[in-house]
Amino acid sequence: MLLAAVTHVVVDKLPSSGNEWLTYVPTVAAAIGLAAAVASWRAVIQARQIWQQSLLPVLMPLLEAEGSQLRLRVMNVSKMPAVDAGWAALWDPWRNEGHLPQRSLKVDADAALIDDVMPADIGDIDAEPPPVAIVWCRDLRGDLHVWTTAQQHTVLKRRTIEGWDAVRLLETILEVKLGPKVKYCGRPGQQVGTL
Repeated sequence: MLLAAVTHVVVDKLPSSGNEWLTYVPTVAAAIGLAAAVASWRAVIQARQIWQQSLLPVLMPLLEAEGSQLRLRVMNVSKMPAVDAGWAALWDPWRNEGHLPQRSLKVDADAALIDDVMPADIGDIDAEPPPVAIVWCRDLRGDLHVWTTAQQHTVLKRRTIEGWDAVRLLETILEVKLGPKVKYCGRPGQQVGTL
């Protein structure tokens, strides 16, 4: 609509006849104005995208081996609190899951430490495949952001994950199929349930 109006104005300003260069000045001025308006609008769109990205949480999960104990450290490195935060770990054939101790992480490198990710007597930490973990939290729109210990980030829309549990989330994010051979090794009542 705006482009059609500007084009109409530019066409009306075209000289009807003659070769004087001054007759083209209004046309050139209108074209320059159009280019400036388009560039300005693009800058507004980019500023909005940058602002929206700054409102998203960013978590960094890190699995730490201490002796034969496996711990999970989760840091919030964003300017937004991580709300409804949880974790899940897979160390074939064992899995564990839970909510972060505070259920949320404050801004700027607030950290949570989960000591009992996997019991000490499960197996050798250097065995293959290595243990992996995911952490998640919700953004302001209710979408689920998931990070892996390999620093991969995935966003799942709220309506997509309706009714999912931590097992389904692990299967989707890590692209594995967890069958009945994978046993839960956490404390009773620690399981997350529906996301």
